[in-house]
Amino acid sequence: MTARLLPCLGAGAAALLVALPGAAAARTRTVDCTGSPQRCTATFRLGGLDTGDRLAARLTDTDLQLRSVAPSSPKVQAAIGFDGFSMRLGGSIFVARLNVVGPVPPGGRVRFTFAVPPRMRYCGDVRFEIDSSPIHLGDLQAHGLTCRAARRIARNCVSGIGPGRGWGALEVDRTVILRRRAQRVTFDLRNVNASCAPSG
Repeated sequence: MTARLLPCLGAGAAALLVALPGAAAARTRTVDCTGSPQRCTATFRLGGLDTGDRLAARLTDTDLQLRSVAPSSPKVQAAIGFDGFSMRLGGSIFVARLNVVGPVPPGGRVRFTFAVPPRMRYCGDVRFEIDSSPIHLGDLQAHGLTCRAARRIARNCVSGIGPGRGWGALEVDRTVILRRRAQRVTFDLRNVNASCAPSG
């Protein structure tokens, strides 16, 4: 399982990419996500953690999805990555598997924000070809734009063109979540290895 914070996400997430496999003896650091059933934030201290350790957030509701990840500084951004995100216990616990790729500065932290996603329009699957190779994207959903526009954005996202100016992208458990202001597009990567390329 891979999980990526894609370069167009912003808020210091560009360097939080898949790195090396985790260590054998993993530890888990658990915190409560503070907020409401509609939105909460979990902040983790990174001191003493190493590659393969897990960050676990007890969420305020089972309907929440990861919205953003924010390191506390550019040095923290350069020092850490993640090689897996997952939900457990029916969506009540979020787990991130940590990669440490450089020295974490004293007091370094990372903040995860979760929110209930908006009501989405179901747009079905998307099938097309890239260089004669079949591409299958599943369970396409959209909010704030038509299904036709959502299909175009999803195709561009995985074809290397990018979703377009202003779109932020996040991949969790092979589901790509795209946001631009109040607009939202989600889809599953069925037979696609690469996920969303940044625009431009």
